[in-house]
Amino acid sequence: MSKLSMLAAAAALLSLPAACTVYNTTETTEPTVSFNYTQAEEAEQVADKADDYCDDRYDTDAYLIDTDKTSGGYEATFACR
Repeated sequence: MSKLSMLAAAAALLSLPAACTVYNTTETTEPTVSFNYTQAEEAEQVADKADDYCDDRYDTDAYLIDTDKTSGGYEATFACR
């Protein structure tokens, strides 16, 4: 391909309207981890486990985002941020 042809092709590409531009927009979510425990007094231990998990895998801290009462006790869900 001659230099003139390459310049013409490049000019044609540059003249394309902005509507042809594709933007990569993806929604990201934080990793989460959940732990079950039976007594409310165990909540601090579960929080420590979640913090260790997030630190080991993502080098982040764990933040409690939800606690649900279950038939066997509780389930706590943490986000790694």
